[in-house]
Parts: sequence; structure tokens; C-alpha cells
Amino acid sequence: SGAGRPAGGATPATLVEREERLSRKQLLQQQAAGLATEAAGVACDEFGETVRRMQRVLLRLGLVDSERVVLLKGRAAAEVDASDEVLVAELLYRGFFNELSPAAAAAVCSCLVAADMEKIKRPQTPLPALQPPLATLREVATEVARVYTDAGIATDEAEYVQRFDSGMVNMVHAWCEGATFAELCDSCELFEGSIIRAIRRLSELLDELKSAAKAMGNDELFSKLEESCRLLRRDIVFASSLYVEM
Repeated sequence: SGAGRPAGGATPATLVEREERLSRKQLLQQQAAGLATEAAGVACDEFGETVRRMQRVLLRLGLVDSERVVLLKGRAAAEVDASDEVLVAELLYRGFFNELSPAAAAAVCSCLVAADMEKIKRPQTPLPALQPPLATLREVATEVARVYTDAGIATDEAEYVQRFDSGMVNMVHAWCEGATFAELCDSCELFEGSIIRAIRRLSELLDELKSAAKAMGNDELFSKLEESCRLLRRDIVFASSLYVEM
């Protein structure tokens, strides 16, 4: 009764059905491979366009020249990792720190690491001496945001400027002027560990700014930032501890 039936008991109709399923599977695999290749091409095109837009930003701000060669300003920016390197380079080359004391320089730099730190919910009004440089910082940040936008990089101007929150400036200035850690804790609602992490992160940025000043050949700025570091690095904030090192 099995005469003429293919081996394995499958009927001709079953074999045809299997062949059709196999053909559909192969077709779908080919289509999937084609779509994957197309997606990779689109992603590559998008990445390339993003790079071109960023190159326009760097050219406009003088970090590279028309041949895409990195200029001195660009080398200074390359030293910065703890903050927005484009904004920091712009501040450096505009002489932003020239008229600031070492304590004020450290205090205002706290804005540049604020995006990574816990925010003070009810910050004090910045000291009168710090208000002009803070206004300048906001102005320069606004200009940088507009350059990004003009280059085709979508940037919310207000949001970009707000990243550089000034909530910690009084606290850092007080610390550099000799305030105790207990006084710092009383001045804001942050936990002790949050204050320590913020000041240590600021210390990292100051080291990077010193390297940028050295790349620029600005010995005076280097010395000022070194003094800022000396004022900042003291007492319990920089005591060796397994907890704060983790």
C-alpha cells in the first residue's frame, strides 16, 4: 500500500508544502539581510552627517581650521573630560578666569560639573562678587548653544544653559575661604557624601583646566588654578576613605 510514496511516509502534497515554506523562509532571510544592510548604510550616513555638523561647530569656534587640523584652542579642549570641553575652551580663550581670584575661579567652575552632581533644591543667592562671572558664563553658554543649532545639531538653548547650575558656588567659595565641613553641611540640604563627591569632581576638572592652561602656554592661569586646587584640597573632603573612593 506504500508503493509510490516517498521515503519517510511524506506524501507529494506534504513535500510541496515544505518546499514552499522553505522558499518563503529563504526569501524572508534575503529580505532581512537586505534591510540590515540598508539600515547599516542609513546609520553610517547619519553618523557621518553628525560628524560633519560637529566639524562645523569646531570650525566656527576656532578649535580646528578649514583643513580640519586641530588648533591650539582644540588641543586645550582635548584636555577636558569632566565638563563640556567646547564651552570650557571658549571660556579659557575669552580670558574668563583672568580677573577671578583662585577661590572665585574654583567656585564658578562648580557650575561646569553641576550636570553630574546632585542639585541643591533651595540654593542661596550667589555672592555679589560671583554674579558677574556667572552672568558671563551663561552668556557664553548661550552663544555656544546657538552655534550648535546653526550647525544643525538640535540644541535646547535654555536646557543647555541650565546644565551649568550655580547652586554650589557659595558653598565652594566658602570652602576655599576656610569654612569647616560642618558649616558646608549646614549651608545646604545635601548629604555629606554628595558634597564630598561634588568637590572631588570639581578637583578633577581643575586638574584638567591646569593641563589646558599648560597646552595654551598660559603660565599665569596655570598658577592661579594650582592655587585653586590647593585651597580646595584639604580636610575631610580629601581624607583617604574606602567609602568616598568607591
